[in-house]
Amino acid sequence: MVDDDVDAGGEGERLKPDDVDYLQERLRLSEGHLQAVLESVDECFYALNTDWRFTLFNRASEEYFGISRDKILGRKLWDVFPQGLGSEYERCCRAAMEHGVGASIETSSLLRPGRFGDLRITPLTGGGIAISITDITKRKLAQDRALNTERELQILTDALPVLISYVDKDERYRFVNREYERWFGVKREDLLGRHVREVIGDDAYNIAKPQIQRAMSGERFRNEQFMPYKDAGAREVSIDFVPRIGGDGTPEGYYVLVQDIAERKHTERELNSLTVSLKQRVEETVSERDRIWNNSRDLLLVIEPEGTLRSVNPAWLATLGWTSEELVGRNYLEFIHPDDQLASVQALKIASQGELPPFEVRLRTKDGGYRSIAWVAVPEGGLVYGSGRDVTAFNAYQAELEQARAQLSEIQKMDTLGQLSGGIAHDFNNLLTPIVGALDMLRRKYKDDERSARWLSGALQASERARILVSRLLIFARRHHLEARPVDVAILVRDMLDLVRRTLGPQFQIHVEMAENMPAALVDPHQLELALLNLCVNGRDAMPDGGMIMITGDHVCQPASDPTMLPGGNFIRLSVEDCGHGMEPDVARRAVEPFFTTKEVGKGTGLGLSMVHGLAMQSGGYFHLESEAGEGTKVTITFPVAEALAGQALVQSDFEPITRAPTLSVLLVDDEDLVLEANAEMLRALGHRVKSVLSGSAALAELLTDTHYDLLLTDYMMPNMSGLQLIDEARRLRKDLSVALVTGFMGNRNLGDGIPRLAKPFRMTDLAQFLAHFAPRSGSTGGGLSKEH
Repeated sequence: MVDDDVDAGGEGERLKPDDVDYLQERLRLSEGHLQAVLESVDECFYALNTDWRFTLFNRASEEYFGISRDKILGRKLWDVFPQGLGSEYERCCRAAMEHGVGASIETSSLLRPGRFGDLRITPLTGGGIAISITDITKRKLAQDRALNTERELQILTDALPVLISYVDKDERYRFVNREYERWFGVKREDLLGRHVREVIGDDAYNIAKPQIQRAMSGERFRNEQFMPYKDAGAREVSIDFVPRIGGDGTPEGYYVLVQDIAERKHTERELNSLTVSLKQRVEETVSERDRIWNNSRDLLLVIEPEGTLRSVNPAWLATLGWTSEELVGRNYLEFIHPDDQLASVQALKIASQGELPPFEVRLRTKDGGYRSIAWVAVPEGGLVYGSGRDVTAFNAYQAELEQARAQLSEIQKMDTLGQLSGGIAHDFNNLLTPIVGALDMLRRKYKDDERSARWLSGALQASERARILVSRLLIFARRHHLEARPVDVAILVRDMLDLVRRTLGPQFQIHVEMAENMPAALVDPHQLELALLNLCVNGRDAMPDGGMIMITGDHVCQPASDPTMLPGGNFIRLSVEDCGHGMEPDVARRAVEPFFTTKEVGKGTGLGLSMVHGLAMQSGGYFHLESEAGEGTKVTITFPVAEALAGQALVQSDFEPITRAPTLSVLLVDDEDLVLEANAEMLRALGHRVKSVLSGSAALAELLTDTHYDLLLTDYMMPNMSGLQLIDEARRLRKDLSVALVTGFMGNRNLGDGIPRLAKPFRMTDLAQFLAHFAPRSGSTGGGLSKEH
């Protein structure tokens, strides 16, 4: 309180309440008291007059803003705090100054970033505004840290494969991790605020209710039990309840951690079952124990935790060759493979404590070898009792099984490639047929024109190379119709030597060793010649500086149990070996794949070895390749021994005369226009009468209206009705009708027993020789057919 009478400070003179000086003195004292109060508080306080100039700026404000009041007082607000313009701070200040509306906002320091305060703006009665600020920087930072901690907690709990949640005292979820979504199929945002019963279902809630009550009483505990969750299904789980204690010392909620333990329990039951079984055997009577001990084929042992063998059963002698006297008293590591010793130490340590997971180790035999033993063990009375089973044979079987699977996969891959190659070759043969036929007819027509004949001969040579390429594809695909016959391999190799030497060049030596009195092989001689030439060319390419190529042949008897999986029998074996650069293992494995080559572009098709492989396999023999980088390559092919004697080698001239056959009335069928027209022209050029149709149904309609045909000549592969189906139907209509197939896809398929076949592509000489086997029917006039038909 201030006295009514105020001492003016001069010679005891007292001022009266109605004096102006008295009132001014009272105001001065009040302002001084106010200033003292404002200087003593921790809150920032400053005042602005109606001109927005600072009239008051206390000590706390100096500290909060980091600026002296001497630099503030009398200055305008926006000169000091220009960054406040346009902000929420400016809006609230103007509302208080101009409209007398106070406000409270949370803001950061305008001059010191990183400082935060609760700001209150109050309009003053006489005009102006007063602003007080409570520094909440520490609280704000604590809130940010708490928020970051909460985010980190969410990330951490989302990464764990367990349910983690917080439930308040009203049994409503306030926090759940991402695992809840996987279990219950509900987004966690939709779970927050929901009651426990609603989420887990009535059955599970009735089981959990007593446990919730225990947790809310402040008890921390764990249960393992079956829980019939509503949406997550029945699960065997481990549940941890952790109460959360409030500031008053009473629980305000609880944390729940739920883990699915079905797999762990299953493993524990299996281990427990195994442990119980072992303990039961150990606890049997002495006689039963001795009988099992002595008669068991499994290795049994008693071992000290530090590794000294205390006892072993007789199976050690039978399996590993060690007697009991040689083992007992020695450390088990002396008999463990060096690479398995560290794992064995850890396994024994685990077994001495009660649980040994499945464990396999290699034990040394007395003769210096190793056998794989699978162990189980249990501790008892300070010792470890173990039982080991010899799995060496099983492991070998598994390895053989894996190898067999790999071989099967390789066979399947080669079969797939063969099917693809066969399909391509079939289509290519169809394309070659009109080309070869037309070129052959043109060459014969212009044989006296040297220039035209040379061009046509070149085109035919190119076509022949294409035909050989297709033939290689068909052999690889095992869809080429091989003309197997008895062949004297020794004579064939001898007759090929001159061609091989000319092909390889003078820098290569050819050494031939053929066994005497070899029986004939059953093989297509033309394809064998091509295979031999291909193998020699491969040897040449592997020796760019020249060298020797060895060709050997002999007669071998193949045992039925041979790993090649071929049936037993007699075979002619032909090998071609070079001393070139050889192949890396990965290259050798792919050597017979079609189009796979390591040669430069333009120097190899990648079909040579695949053709040789296909020839051997399709002929009933086998193919074997041996190669090592830097050591050369040896290719061996075998063919079955023929029952008949070898015949004379076929000689085919480059320009054979055409064999003229009696004129035939031919019904020609093919679904390809170009092929049909080319074949019809060749037939007419040979003097035959031809009617050509594009489908099997059209051919049958023709046979119904005209009965004078001598021969039905049809393609094999056609849509809707194949050549074989057409022949079957035609024979029902005309039992005396001659039939034949023309196809570019002849292999191991059943193309009909006894049906003559002509392979695409073919020349006029081939067609003429083929038709020479057919004769016109007696009295046939060809009906209305003419050569131009």
